[in-house]
Amino acid sequence: MSRYGIISDIHGNAHALRAVYEKLGALEVDRIVCLGDIVGYGPSPTKCLDLVL
Repeated sequence: MSRYGIISDIHGNAHALRAVYEKLGALEVDRIVCLGDIVGYGPSPTKCLDLVL
């Protein structure tokens, strides 16, 4: 059975996104699904897009 990591509401926070990726790596998920709100009012929208795409 596959293990999925679900993320959403990143809002341009690359620091938090990296922390979530580290946790998901430790959990050994097979796939990461992003539900949206990658950019927005946070300080690092371009970095977040680079990390997600």
